[in-house]
Amino acid sequence: DTLPRHNYEAVSYKWGNSELPSHIICEGKKLSITRNCKAALEQFSSVKNRLLWVDSICINQNDVQERNEQVSLMAIIYSSADRTLAWLG
Repeated sequence: DTLPRHNYEAVSYKWGNSELPSHIICEGKKLSITRNCKAALEQFSSVKNRLLWVDSICINQNDVQERNEQVSLMAIIYSSADRTLAWLG
Protein backbone atom coordinates (compact mmCIF):
# COMPACT_ATOMS: atom_id res chain seq x y z
CA ASP A 1 0.00 0.00 0.00
CA THR A 2 1.07 3.56 -0.59
CA LEU A 3 0.45 6.41 1.78
CA PRO A 4 -1.65 9.39 0.72
CA ARG A 5 0.62 12.19 -0.50
CA HIS A 6 0.68 15.31 1.61
CA ASN A 7 3.38 17.91 1.87
CA TYR A 8 4.79 17.46 5.35
CA GLU A 9 8.01 17.56 7.29
CA ALA A 10 8.95 14.75 9.65
CA VAL A 11 10.43 15.66 13.02
CA SER A 12 13.21 13.54 14.48
CA TYR A 13 14.17 14.12 18.10
CA LYS A 14 15.47 12.34 21.19
CA TRP A 15 12.51 11.23 23.26
CA GLY A 16 14.06 12.13 26.60
CA ASN A 17 12.59 11.38 30.01
CA SER A 18 8.91 10.47 29.70
CA GLU A 19 8.49 10.65 33.49
CA LEU A 20 8.58 14.45 33.28
CA PRO A 21 5.99 15.11 30.58
CA SER A 22 4.91 18.35 28.99
CA HIS A 23 1.47 18.89 27.57
CA ILE A 24 0.10 20.41 24.39
CA ILE A 25 -3.36 20.91 22.97
CA CYS A 26 -3.78 19.25 19.58
CA GLU A 27 -7.15 19.41 17.82
CA GLY A 28 -8.79 20.28 21.13
CA LYS A 29 -7.25 17.36 23.04
CA LYS A 30 -4.61 17.54 25.73
CA LEU A 31 -1.64 15.32 24.83
CA SER A 32 1.26 14.31 27.01
CA ILE A 33 4.64 14.55 25.24
CA THR A 34 8.25 14.70 26.36
CA ARG A 35 9.80 18.07 27.14
CA ASN A 36 12.26 17.57 24.30
CA CYS A 37 9.42 16.99 21.84
CA LYS A 38 7.69 20.14 23.08
CA ALA A 39 10.89 22.16 22.63
CA ALA A 40 11.19 20.86 19.06
CA LEU A 41 7.58 21.77 18.31
CA GLU A 42 8.02 25.25 19.74
CA GLN A 43 11.06 25.79 17.54
CA PHE A 44 9.70 24.28 14.34
CA SER A 45 6.14 25.59 14.61
CA SER A 46 7.33 29.19 14.44
CA VAL A 47 6.87 28.88 10.66
CA LYS A 48 3.16 29.20 9.89
CA ASN A 49 1.27 26.76 7.66
CA ARG A 50 3.75 23.98 8.30
CA LEU A 51 2.49 20.39 8.51
CA LEU A 52 4.69 18.38 10.87
CA TRP A 53 4.68 14.62 11.42
CA VAL A 54 5.75 13.73 14.96
CA ASP A 55 5.70 10.08 15.98
CA SER A 56 4.60 10.62 19.58
CA ILE A 57 1.63 12.67 18.37
CA CYS A 58 0.70 10.93 15.12
CA ILE A 59 0.96 7.41 16.53
CA ASN A 60 -1.35 6.41 19.38
CA GLN A 61 1.24 5.48 22.00
CA ASN A 62 -1.39 3.71 24.13
CA ASP A 63 -2.39 1.27 21.37
CA VAL A 64 0.32 -1.40 21.10
CA GLN A 65 -1.02 -2.80 17.83
CA GLU A 66 -1.17 0.61 16.15
CA ARG A 67 2.25 1.53 17.50
CA ASN A 68 3.79 -1.68 16.13
CA GLU A 69 2.14 -1.23 12.73
CA GLN A 70 3.25 2.39 12.46
CA VAL A 71 6.82 1.65 13.55
CA SER A 72 7.11 -0.70 10.57
CA LEU A 73 6.05 2.21 8.30
CA MET A 74 8.43 4.81 9.73
CA ALA A 75 11.07 4.39 7.02
CA ILE A 76 8.38 5.14 4.42
CA ILE A 77 7.01 8.03 6.48
CA TYR A 78 10.43 9.67 6.82
CA SER A 79 11.47 9.05 3.20
CA SER A 80 8.13 10.41 1.92
CA ALA A 81 8.48 13.65 3.86
CA ASP A 82 9.51 16.80 2.01
CA ARG A 83 12.27 17.08 4.59
CA THR A 84 13.21 15.74 8.00
CA LEU A 85 13.86 18.24 10.76
CA ALA A 86 16.27 17.04 13.44
CA TRP A 87 16.04 18.44 16.95
CA LEU A 88 19.13 17.76 19.03
CA GLY A 89 17.78 19.52 22.09
